[in-house]
Amino acid sequence: MSDATLTAAIQLEHIFCRFRYQEVLRDLNITIRRAESLAIIGESGCGKSVTMKIMMQLLHPTAGGVSWFGRDATQLSKRDWQATRLKFGYLFQGAALFDSLNIFENVAFGLQESGSFTDEQIHQIVMQRLDDVGLSSDVAEKHPSELSGGMQKRVGLARALALDPEVMFYDEPTTGLDPITSRRIDDLIDSVKHQHNVSSIVVTHDMRTVERVADRVVMLAPCHQLGPEDPQIIFEGSVDDLFNTTDPQISEFVNGGVLKSLGEAHTTQNHSAA
Repeated sequence: MSDATLTAAIQLEHIFCRFRYQEVLRDLNITIRRAESLAIIGESGCGKSVTMKIMMQLLHPTAGGVSWFGRDATQLSKRDWQATRLKFGYLFQGAALFDSLNIFENVAFGLQESGSFTDEQIHQIVMQRLDDVGLSSDVAEKHPSELSGGMQKRVGLARALALDPEVMFYDEPTTGLDPITSRRIDDLIDSVKHQHNVSSIVVTHDMRTVERVADRVVMLAPCHQLGPEDPQIIFEGSVDDLFNTTDPQISEFVNGGVLKSLGEAHTTQNHSAA
């Protein structure tokens, strides 16, 4: 077993994915090291979310291997597979809270389902996680419809952190949020990484998020734009290298994302002034 495998939280090896006649992923090799923050970027339809779902084994690739903490995920016993999946937390794009449950019940859901905690322990963990994401205890009895989009994202993050994951997945964590709230979510992602020593995988179009939270970046191209022998990963490296690239295809995407973010910030400031 290689050193890379031993130090990896998740490893994808020669991953291919096809939905009927549509090629989505082509020969991806990606390693997420422990306590590393990896951003996956690329235009819509390039397979970012599919890649994340394959990492979690929510989807199975057409070909290739997925390793969790140095072990082949497909060869784990059902018990080991379920135990390892509990080490993963997931912040959905729309928070995905249960509308019929209050905030306490939403955050407590995974803890209660695990059957491993007493009521007192669940109460302590829920209150601690709400505090971790900057929410006061008085939101616990409210329902998701009573909270802003940014607060719902925080609740979703608190729920994801409740089981103390070793790996966190973030699917477009700042989509639909204003620049100030987006900054707060980015700060939370960064603080979660450092305070809980977790590996983070962030799928995003937001270059500000990439700049704030990522240690390393992978950029994918849509398969339909590739030639028969072209690799799908068109960039892999540091954030500095991404922003300083001279590759016109990458630079157009990165600078377009930055300009869009700046435009959103300017629009929000104008609305505030009005």
